[in-house]
Amino acid sequence: MVELEDIVKRRDYKLKPYFFKSCKKCPSNYLTLMRHNNTIGQWCPDCRSIFDISRVCTFCNLVYDFDDMECIECEKIITEIAAFEVCIEDNEKALRRLSRKHKRGDIPETIFLNQKQICQEEIIKCKEELEKVKAIRRIEQLLESPTQKQ
Repeated sequence: MVELEDIVKRRDYKLKPYFFKSCKKCPSNYLTLMRHNNTIGQWCPDCRSIFDISRVCTFCNLVYDFDDMECIECEKIITEIAAFEVCIEDNEKALRRLSRKHKRGDIPETIFLNQKQICQEEIIKCKEELEKVKAIRRIEQLLESPTQKQ
């Protein structure tokens, strides 16, 4: 299971509110915000119509209610990406721990080589799956490079 903090830092989308520019029923261009049915809506003072505000995902353009905070489709893929990246990180940490134990002489050579091979195979498998998921998501390597502080 992936922690929420691992998922949040990998999100590449936002749900932005979609406001109407003008009334759908009359030619008025003036809409105000008001609380309606436990959510926020737009109200036309001329024809007294109320329109619900929705949110649109910036990545896949799916429409959600105003109260929704995450895109269901994007969140599935981001969770998969986070799971594979966390798996790679955990196995790299395990390799470092194994190396330290082996250098101190806490574990024998055969166990060290066996565990090292298992961790390396798991890293390779996770990297391959991660590349497949990222290809689906169309994330480029350039987006992953850290930006320089100014």
